[in-house]
Amino acid sequence: MASTIYDIAIIGGGPVGLFTAAAAGEMGALCLVIESRFHLGGVMMAAYPNKNVFNYPGIVSIKGSDLVDDLISKAISNGMVARLGEYVN
Repeated sequence: MASTIYDIAIIGGGPVGLFTAAAAGEMGALCLVIESRFHLGGVMMAAYPNKNVFNYPGIVSIKGSDLVDDLISKAISNGMVARLGEYVN
């Protein structure tokens, strides 16, 4: 079995984890995001995907699901690898 060595392992695929993966990827780091749910986006996607977010830096207002989609897209384009449905002990 081949294994990959990552520069950073991020526990949690919510908005903060996704932002971190995107930012680290911009700097050349290979990131692994480990998420216990079977989808990325954390509580923002689980609780209020259709509500507006007003406190995201540089954006006046954006729908929660649109913000998560943008973060996922940016993180993936910068090399993020996500493992869904997994836990860390």
